[in-house]
Amino acid sequence: MIWRSAMALLAVLVLAVPCEARKVSVADDPVQGDEAAPLVLVEFGDLQCPACLGYATKTLPAVEAAYVKTGKVKLVYLDFPLDMHTSAFDAAIAAQCAGRQGRFWEYHDLIFQHLLYRPADFARYADMLGLDRTAFDACLDDPAVLEGIRQDVRQARSLGVNSTPTFALARPRPGKDKLQVLELIRGAKPFETFKAEIDAHLDKD
Repeated sequence: MIWRSAMALLAVLVLAVPCEARKVSVADDPVQGDEAAPLVLVEFGDLQCPACLGYATKTLPAVEAAYVKTGKVKLVYLDFPLDMHTSAFDAAIAAQCAGRQGRFWEYHDLIFQHLLYRPADFARYADMLGLDRTAFDACLDDPAVLEGIRQDVRQARSLGVNSTPTFALARPRPGKDKLQVLELIRGAKPFETFKAEIDAHLDKD
């Protein structure tokens, strides 16, 4: 009887603090929006993923207009290239290298506009943005970029992410180096789904 009571109490405690075990670090990852925004929407994305393309073209502009440009939400992108997409890892590396020159989001958009994934295409996107090609080409072979993407993948898996796009709606933790995850939104949901989740947590501020 005592054992059952102890197990029941443990279950209650686990359910009471689910978010404490779910944190995510977004240091040095691509960001857009107000640094002081009360909420952060972290995308675990794959640049060769059809569902990610759908989100980027249909839902992301509405999220940006309603929440990013108004200072309510900051966007962060973490890489989760899926094994089934044979060029996704190379695309992630190229986009991160564009990010080193402050052009991640524009490069991200070019990939989704053209959907071409050969090395020559990645070079052409860099030229279209006027990137320093010497620095860009050197970055493609930088093991630190590769390790950064692998770290994103490890974080995704630690949160139970297994498909793209998946989003972690999170709250900054003052004085801490990680965000506290509030909700996971799985899949390229319509804007109304993001609005409902974001508004619910904004109302708690």
